[in-house]
Amino acid sequence: MVLFALLAAIAHQPLIEAEAKLPAEPIVVEGRAPETLRKRAETLVRSVALVPEADQFARWNQPVCLKVSGLDERPAALVREKLLATAREGRVKLAKAGCAPNLLVIFTGDSRGLVKSVAARRTQMFESHSPAERRELLQGAMPVRWWYELRAEGRGGHKLAFASPALELGMMMSQPGGLPSTGYSSGSVDNESNSGIGSRVRLGVASATVVVDANLAAGHRLDSVAAYVSLVALAPTRLPPRAAEVPSITGLFEGAPDADAADLSAWDRAYLTALYQVSPDRAANVQRAAIAGRMAEAIGAP
Repeated sequence: MVLFALLAAIAHQPLIEAEAKLPAEPIVVEGRAPETLRKRAETLVRSVALVPEADQFARWNQPVCLKVSGLDERPAALVREKLLATAREGRVKLAKAGCAPNLLVIFTGDSRGLVKSVAARRTQMFESHSPAERRELLQGAMPVRWWYELRAEGRGGHKLAFASPALELGMMMSQPGGLPSTGYSSGSVDNESNSGIGSRVRLGVASATVVVDANLAAGHRLDSVAAYVSLVALAPTRLPPRAAEVPSITGLFEGAPDADAADLSAWDRAYLTALYQVSPDRAANVQRAAIAGRMAEAIGAP
């Protein structure tokens, strides 16, 4: 069993009261321009969001059922609670007790070896990532690795039985009207809406696996690692995420471990929430603009 050391002591600096002189000139609070916020939000989305060949943002459309393994009960409970709290905040659906796990978080001392053993048995397991990302997943020295099983769904959640959901969805969206003219029965797609906007299909996460390497993540607080895991588990993320120009938990492993606990930033929270608010059946460029707009509104709100 891999054990994660928890930092129990939290430093508190005493508050020092001091007399303050009133400024000679009035203080003017200037808001940040919405367009600037939108551009900064879009840089985060482009840095971290996984957009497969289907050219659509994937997300959990079915309830998430979480299982954490490789930790003793107390640290495992901390990780579970962080993920579930993040899911509730982002309004991600959660499954009821006794469900079959579809989100697996594994702590191990050899993440690379574990992933390679999975790849040897399931060659199609990592289709959610590009070839370059797959090489990084198998060979890179990453404290956290992840992959997703994606599936094409009808607008209302009906499963579309394709061998390769991402590739088939990309093909479907490239066709006039969003669907190929032959090969699929009318019952395969949910026609609850007569709107001509959108592809009538959406890309959903059927399952996800996140593997944390205890040795490579050593020195980082477990609650910080749990925050990182919660974002990549609930908001499909490129591997590895690019450096973001705004504060983000995705930069947790970019430098030396910080003595202060890192958590999801306001930008991360705005991104996760916006991802689950935008229409799931639009093309990625439309979704990206909508997500950035919602993020700008959330960040700029008083």
